[in-house]
Amino acid sequence: MTEARSSAFLELRSAFERGDFAAVRRLAEAQLARPLDEVSSEERRAVEALVARTSPGRLATLIYGIAALIVLAVAGYWVIHAHK
Repeated sequence: MTEARSSAFLELRSAFERGDFAAVRRLAEAQLARPLDEVSSEERRAVEALVARTSPGRLATLIYGIAALIVLAVAGYWVIHAHK
């Protein structure tokens, strides 16, 4: 990973190590929007790997979705039956 040491990548890596995942996504979006001839393929893969590590897992997404459906179902039931 010798080529992936540009200042933008180092800033992105620093944000990742600090736990600032919003900054990682913002900086990665800027890096990936650059033309292919400006960013090496190795650096692009490293940026994509960091973004993948900050995205929520499938299980977490599924659990949050199910929890949201349960909350909506309970709230809907309460609204419908609150007037009796």
